[in-house]
Amino acid sequence: MLTTPPELTREHLLAAVAALLARHDALRLRLERPGTGPVLRVRPQVPAEEVVTHVRVDDAAAAVAGVHEGARSELDPDEGAMLRVVWCDAGPERPGRLVLAAHHLAVDAVSWPILVADLVAAHRGARGGLAALPTPRTGYARWAATLAAAGGDPRWTDQRGYWARLLEHPAPQLSTVRPDPRRDVLATARTRSFILPAEDTTTLVRDAAGAYSATVPDVLCSALALALREWLRRRGRPLDGPVLLDLEGHGRHDDLVGGLDLTETVGWFTVLYPVAIDGPDAHWPDLLGGGAVVGRALREAKESLHAVPDHGAGFGLLRHGPRPDPGLVAADTPRLALNYLGRVGGPDPALPVDRVPAWSTAPDAPGFPAGDPGLPFAHPIEVLAAVQDGPGGPVLAVDLTWPSALLDDAVVEELATLWTEALRAHATHLRAAEGGLTPSDLRSVALSQDEIDAVTARLRAVGGI
Repeated sequence: MLTTPPELTREHLLAAVAALLARHDALRLRLERPGTGPVLRVRPQVPAEEVVTHVRVDDAAAAVAGVHEGARSELDPDEGAMLRVVWCDAGPERPGRLVLAAHHLAVDAVSWPILVADLVAAHRGARGGLAALPTPRTGYARWAATLAAAGGDPRWTDQRGYWARLLEHPAPQLSTVRPDPRRDVLATARTRSFILPAEDTTTLVRDAAGAYSATVPDVLCSALALALREWLRRRGRPLDGPVLLDLEGHGRHDDLVGGLDLTETVGWFTVLYPVAIDGPDAHWPDLLGGGAVVGRALREAKESLHAVPDHGAGFGLLRHGPRPDPGLVAADTPRLALNYLGRVGGPDPALPVDRVPAWSTAPDAPGFPAGDPGLPFAHPIEVLAAVQDGPGGPVLAVDLTWPSALLDDAVVEELATLWTEALRAHATHLRAAEGGLTPSDLRSVALSQDEIDAVTARLRAVGGI
């Protein structure tokens, strides 16, 4: 939901939205359901008049709730209704609102900034008499066709052994109740949220890279694997081997197929793939002090993640592509999925509406709605994490969501508590850690972690580091 400038007119808005629809294939998708399976097809054109609704209101803020839900309810992939735009026009003297609703088949989180920037550029062009936008470097249709054609490339088929070996490790059994897709749907969802304080979050974001060349996902997976091991141990189900997780990624990598560049492309490119997180079996009280065992866990998690080929895209191609691998199709996949959204900003709720810049996110914007209540869960626990900018600095915000029939609230509460403790132990460790390299940091030589540690210790002894 955006604030609108006083000079916005229906004519200019229609021209700007027409330019958006022409530029982005994903906004013109229609879902077809032949007997061979569902297909997304790009329509040649979609009239802007089908997409835009102009509503005159006395109070834009008061009208938004109903408009927001109404726009969402009109989305229908089977009819090709992937985008709806509603202008709540409060007149030339007061800020209005522009509600944008897009179906998740057409957009991912990265798509929204692209859409807004293009809308602003197209509106500026419309006021000057030309609202056209250039074609993106890689359109959604070209991406889909190129990826499908690459399914039989040895680059991907050679990865079969990697994924098969990874899935030989048993997935942690999180529930004693068997999942049922008819029962365990979004309408039954429970959510446990927690926020890591700004002091700890800042340390994780800033110092993990400096000490271990580690990323935030490396830290999240390291701490989550430690928490899951302890959680399972307390239930008499100790884990022998690595912790299997499903990771969700944005999939917008330009080194996957043919140099595709998706930086200007609206669409949903998500990849979902399993990872096996190695790590120590830590005595929990020892771990809470942030000692050497935390550093070892972080380094092993980092190496586990950096060993994944091609950002995990090969798993989806081999399991769901034009020539699916029967072994991977039948394989038992992880029970817990983690999606890290990165660092996200938002409007300042304390800023008066009349001082919010035009085309900015409105401070009274409603949150993203939940999905279809009948949507089955893909995992017994699904985790969404993001670093959010706040008044006291960035904070890590985490949501754990699960079907109520599979797990009791207290059981997930304990997992969330353990994960929080493990994250704070990582922050404690990083404040005092000397850090060090891991094998994936050394591309030109093959050294084990023990060899790297030995060389590092000798260099430190003579003041070489």
